[in-house]
Amino acid sequence: MHFGAWCKEQMGWTVPTLIDPRVQQKLILSPIEGKNSECIKIPVRPDGTEYFLLENRIKKGFDQNLPGEGLLIWRVVDGKPNLEESHGIAGPAGPSRFPESVP
Repeated sequence: MHFGAWCKEQMGWTVPTLIDPRVQQKLILSPIEGKNSECIKIPVRPDGTEYFLLENRIKKGFDQNLPGEGLLIWRVVDGKPNLEESHGIAGPAGPSRFPESVP
């Protein structure tokens, strides 16, 4: 399994696309694993101490052995990432309730 969006951002391997949450937009998110290593950052606080980080995980390359595919939504507060949502289940319960469906 490949590193997640937050780790890649911290190591300088990817620069998230910054989205203004006040502007309605249609977003298309490519997989985080690949040469276009793409993720989306949505600020919650203007000072950058809290934001959401979205990544799309698919069974490809380093992620080919993931149990499932889909969107992961991380909430980063004061530099600490927490999984907010995976497969429609809030928090860390998503992977434990659907272990074969969640990335």
